[in-house]
Amino acid sequence: MTPYRLDDGTMVDPDSVPFPELCKKCKKNINIGEFEVILCNLTRIDQSEDKEFKCHSFKE
Repeated sequence: MTPYRLDDGTMVDPDSVPFPELCKKCKKNINIGEFEVILCNLTRIDQSEDKEFKCHSFKE
């Protein structure tokens, strides 16, 4: 998968970012489009160091 760059230029491989339980339960995870993959990866990367993962695009 294509790596992303943080604001400081650091490269991040999205496969190395934890995949939260919330993502595993999301309907988007089943039938995800290319654009949604990018948004989901960016959300996960942005919150990778947070104690609690929150996704405002979650679909139960």
